[in-house]
Amino acid sequence: MPRAIGSHHSYWYWGSRGYTGESVIVLDADLEYLQRHCASVTLVADPKVRWASPGWQKPIYHCRNLDRDLTKNWDMYRHFD
Repeated sequence: MPRAIGSHHSYWYWGSRGYTGESVIVLDADLEYLQRHCASVTLVADPKVRWASPGWQKPIYHCRNLDRDLTKNWDMYRHFD
């Protein structure tokens, strides 16, 4: 498995690790946003865990061919709450 990248909190500081966005597994993202910015979007999991908080039950998508190169546009993905 490739190393994970993320834009949330300190994960963002690690950068895109050279990933371009050709194939990305996306957690907790807006489907309409993904449909605008990916050549194709596939729902790969929609977890419904009985004991989990509703905030943790988010769909997981596979995005192919993101229209922005992650290595060049990493700053725009920074997400700090």
